[in-house]
Amino acid sequence: MTDPLEPTERHGNSEQSDWDMQFLSALTMMLSERPWDTGVYEIERLEWADSIMTLVVRVWQRDDSRLVGWREHLPTIRSGFGTAEPASIAGAWHVGEFYPCYLPDPYVPDADGIHWVGQGRPSYRQPPK
Repeated sequence: MTDPLEPTERHGNSEQSDWDMQFLSALTMMLSERPWDTGVYEIERLEWADSIMTLVVRVWQRDDSRLVGWREHLPTIRSGFGTAEPASIAGAWHVGEFYPCYLPDPYVPDADGIHWVGQGRPSYRQPPK
């Protein structure tokens, strides 16, 4: 039996995992604020695995709604900001990538019915097959 007073040994890149969680926590707070000028949207899915964030939102335009998504490799996003705090980087991503949240024009959905933003950028990740 292990001594409960001994520190827990962490495996993997725990520093990056902690950073990812701080980023996602700050981003979630920003997404839930919904200022009046952000467009009308509802979060359909927010997932995080292997340092990849998947965010899918349903966006309304008049009486129509469609899905818009982002797949971001968080270490790649982080690398562009040096030593900035995760909450600051989440704010920059929110303002630069998400806000305001309207349907893209042209709207070109994938086979999954989602228009994926940022395909071709270094931070975009294809889903596993």
